[in-house]
Amino acid sequence: MLKKFVTAVFIFLSAGQIAPAQNQTDYFAHLQAEHQQVLQKWLAKNGGMRPAVEADASKEDLEAWQRENRNFFPYYSVNDFNQDGRQDFAVLLKIEKKADEGAIVIFNAPFRSPRPAYYERGVGVGQYYLEFMEDVRMLYFTKYETHGFYLKPKGEKYIAVYADEEKPQ
Repeated sequence: MLKKFVTAVFIFLSAGQIAPAQNQTDYFAHLQAEHQQVLQKWLAKNGGMRPAVEADASKEDLEAWQRENRNFFPYYSVNDFNQDGRQDFAVLLKIEKKADEGAIVIFNAPFRSPRPAYYERGVGVGQYYLEFMEDVRMLYFTKYETHGFYLKPKGEKYIAVYADEEKPQ
């Protein structure tokens, strides 16, 4: 009887240790493996941030975005942003101790070192999203149904250009 009681207490205590781990979010799960490695190395030196996830979006905006594109993920984009024939990636990061503050980071391929081609803090997370716009071949950052800005390649870096100022090529 004592053995069953001790076993039951052990199982109960063990389950208490396991359950919290099951509820933790894997903030890197939506990134391709190579992109995960690059971003994790960079974040190790630039702490206090993590990749934004759907839970960071306002529920209304996320529903609106996904009504238009069921597979749309607002905080991660992969495409040939700088038109060099290789897939680059961009991630919207959540600054952990700020309510709705984030950062945009872009890495150009090849990913030899975790050095971003573009990095800017102080952008919103909850209502903003990243999307590669095929018509102008640039990465777009905006709030739903507003004019945002393009991240236009300039050499190995990017410059922000307000969407109203950019003429489609």
